[in-house]
Amino acid sequence: MLVTVGDYEDCVLDIPTLGLQFLYNPGTVVAFSGRLLRHGVSSVGGNRCCFAYYMRDNIHNWIGIPRGDWM
Repeated sequence: MLVTVGDYEDCVLDIPTLGLQFLYNPGTVVAFSGRLLRHGVSSVGGNRCCFAYYMRDNIHNWIGIPRGDWM
């Protein structure tokens, strides 16, 4: 899960594995497995802070989804 805050605008969250891009302005909350899906954000002016919640390996094992091997 990602939560972003700051004084910027027009940031884009890119998930190339799925061919998706989302507007990622302050206050945005998104939830996905960063281990399974490569992701990144565009460069922006201003200040941006992202709070990230990481899923532990035992949770991946419990729900039967293997962790990604690209990290």
